[in-house]
Amino acid sequence: MRSVPTILVLSALGAAACASNGGSLNNIFAAGATHDSATAVDVGVPTDSPSTDTGVLDAGTDQRDASGTDAVVKPDVVPGDVVASDAPASDAPASDIPTSDVPTSDSGLDGATGSDAATADAAADAGPGNPCAAGAIINLSTAGTVTGATTRYVGNDDAVPATGGLTPTCRTPGHQVVFQYTARTASHLLVSTADMATTFDTVAWATDACASTGVELGCDDDFSGSMPALASRFTTATIVRAGATVFIGVGGYSTNHGAFGLTVTEVPEVAIGAACDTTGTANACATGSSCQGTGTAAVCVANGASGGLCRTGTGATACDTGLVCGINGTCVTAIAVGAACSPTSAPCATGSACIAMVCVADGAAGGHCRTAAPACATGLGCSGDPTDPTTRCRATVAVGGACDPTRAMNVCATGYVCLAGPTAGTNTCQNPPYVESALPSPTWIDACATGGTHVTLVADSGRDDNHVAAAIALPFAFQFVRTAVTTVWPDTNGFAQFGTEPGDNTGGTGTFPSTGDGALVAPFWDDLVLRDPVAPSTAESLCVRTVGTAPNRQFAIEWLDAYRYTHMATHLTFEVVLTETTNTVDFIYNTLTGTGADATFVDGSNAAVGLQSDMGAVTIAHTGTVSTSTGIRFTPR
Repeated sequence: MRSVPTILVLSALGAAACASNGGSLNNIFAAGATHDSATAVDVGVPTDSPSTDTGVLDAGTDQRDASGTDAVVKPDVVPGDVVASDAPASDAPASDIPTSDVPTSDSGLDGATGSDAATADAAADAGPGNPCAAGAIINLSTAGTVTGATTRYVGNDDAVPATGGLTPTCRTPGHQVVFQYTARTASHLLVSTADMATTFDTVAWATDACASTGVELGCDDDFSGSMPALASRFTTATIVRAGATVFIGVGGYSTNHGAFGLTVTEVPEVAIGAACDTTGTANACATGSSCQGTGTAAVCVANGASGGLCRTGTGATACDTGLVCGINGTCVTAIAVGAACSPTSAPCATGSACIAMVCVADGAAGGHCRTAAPACATGLGCSGDPTDPTTRCRATVAVGGACDPTRAMNVCATGYVCLAGPTAGTNTCQNPPYVESALPSPTWIDACATGGTHVTLVADSGRDDNHVAAAIALPFAFQFVRTAVTTVWPDTNGFAQFGTEPGDNTGGTGTFPSTGDGALVAPFWDDLVLRDPVAPSTAESLCVRTVGTAPNRQFAIEWLDAYRYTHMATHLTFEVVLTETTNTVDFIYNTLTGTGADATFVDGSNAAVGLQSDMGAVTIAHTGTVSTSTGIRFTPR
């Protein structure tokens, strides 16, 4: 792989851009260009530096000495900025600078070196493995082969360190190689590794500076349809002005590396309404629009307009008035409530959904439950969790009335549940089978101490999502929701299920009712992880223990010092206690610690706490938070 000198050539125009932007290369966009929040702020073309200015750029400030001459004040280097080099001449010999990189009109010379040299100062001090380190950046404008508007480079990153310091948004790659590229015309840049020389799964990206603070201009992991497979391809959303320098990175997905071909093609921009090339090879649509259609009929369509891409971003309205975002990500005409629809080609207006090929208003009978209260119109109730798209608004049934336990036809009025009626095969709306009450100063049963048993997780399990212990036989007869249960499966995510092992898709933050799960007790159902055992112990921190004597024994399941996924500063120790004869269910909390933003992950406000019968037919959900001072008791009626 070819390397370039430890310096980067910076023209007077580029130096002026650095001076006006705190020493960075953010000022790369063509005059009048617009862009979204993912790209740099638009600025005009900077004025060329006068030929009499031979000064050093001090992180955005042209500093001079008392006599008015330049190059005597040491610049205050800000990490990640690009400034004129103060390196000794021996560090950047003039012979290392390709003459093609130094415009003849630029007479701004660095006082220390006699050359117009710039370097990514923060990167120059970096150690091995930093793709922006001195000597690591490849000048694509001189090292590549130019054919028309395309510059091509063939290289190999086998010898590049596996880790690099840059973190593009689409994927953090290994074996990172960075190229410096100076645009020859005001254009969009089509960057691609879809080259026959490419032999591995690549990641490619572009920024305005070789630093973690650089503004990203584009990024791609796997471009669909590219050859070879898993190559990368993207076009910068904003025009890059002529003479501006950008940095293009190539790396491998995970540990992939090898030979690759990189091409950068300068493509002109076309206006909204003009004919365009759907491949992006001949031209690119203006920022805020995309090329829609096929062949010669393809034109640039504004995002949010009919046929255009749906707008994205915080606070953005996806489509213009009267349009909705279709399944293919483009804006289409909305279908009115009551009219025929298609989930794939004729979507319903906002606030309604296509059900049985007819648009039904959210909250109406048979429609989706609203996510904001009230979930359903007067006289109707939601058949489940309003955030679940499969739930519907159904007619409510008063206490004592016949009900459908599946909630497909109706639901019981608020405060009542559908239970087996006095006659076999019938169900009626009744009071819930449990009464919830506070349990002040509960007695903690230490199931992980001597006398308890550390359970064994099933063979294909780990300590993260959806991992359960092998079936555990209950030590005494127990009734749960008026049904006898004999076995229980504790799950790492803070719940235990009776009768059947939790399904493979169980995991993450729980919700009630959970129609895909069986009968369960959930003292703290959330996306939890068990901590690794402390060596030399290999015992899991999920334990069971039986205490007392018949007929008043108690069976405890304890989760010892779990943490909320990605929040390792949280500490959660809690248990569920089943009591013989009374059939009560107690939730007891021993440790709930987490500070700052983690506080809401330890008080139960983000967890599901409660009970449910099989498939969520009967649910008793605790509302509010939990604490170590007060437990929760569920007593059968």
